[in-house]
Amino acid sequence: MVAHLRPLIGMWRREATVYLRERSRIVSSIVSPFMWIAIVGVGIDRGLDPQGLPGDLSYLEFIVPGILAQAIMFGTIFYGVYIVWDRKMDVLKAVLVTPVPRSIIFFGKVIGGATQAVIEGALLLLVGWLFVPQLAWANLPLVFVFVVLTAILFTSFGLAMGSYFTSFEGFRVTSTFIAFPVFFLSGALFPITGLPTWLTLFTKANPLTYSVDAIRGLLVGGLQLSLLTDFLVLSGFTLVAVLFGGWSFNRMKD
Repeated sequence: MVAHLRPLIGMWRREATVYLRERSRIVSSIVSPFMWIAIVGVGIDRGLDPQGLPGDLSYLEFIVPGILAQAIMFGTIFYGVYIVWDRKMDVLKAVLVTPVPRSIIFFGKVIGGATQAVIEGALLLLVGWLFVPQLAWANLPLVFVFVVLTAILFTSFGLAMGSYFTSFEGFRVTSTFIAFPVFFLSGALFPITGLPTWLTLFTKANPLTYSVDAIRGLLVGGLQLSLLTDFLVLSGFTLVAVLFGGWSFNRMKD
């Protein structure tokens, strides 16, 4: 295990270096959630004044944690496109011919993607604070537990998807087809209680639901499930995603 630690760290450093060099990617990861909060959040909060939100939250308080979880999900599930890119550029082939097990390469990429998500999550918390100054900063360590679980889950899933595609177009269409329903059915934009039965089933089968609920409950209140339920279910989804991602990566053709 110790012998594989160096290539694991090397893969993580490679992913982190690529990320930090793409400054436009960092900026875009902040601008899009900012637009959601500034336009959708403020617009609905001031224009419609929705009632009946959990914990008597304003809509702006309600949506900020949801957009944080949404940004992490989108940023990591699309991370799988770099597998397609590396295969196109033969970078991945050069890595796979080394004696390093594929599982180590996979976990290095997962850690790299999760690290990027944590950085973006920290920046987005500052953005959220501009709109909702009363965020519960004392719960920040627990918030980042759920941020990390969410990032690992969707990074693993994104890498798993990327291992099955050889074209950017195919990956982009499929990942978008999956990502948007996951976002809209997560409770990020509206409460998950009081929905029709068929819609409730989709929200409960959605891993992002538990991330959104926990992050919102910790930052502003209005928990709709229990924190323990959120943690256990999200951890279970994350474990399945990691196992599926590792299995898919090991079966991937060079």
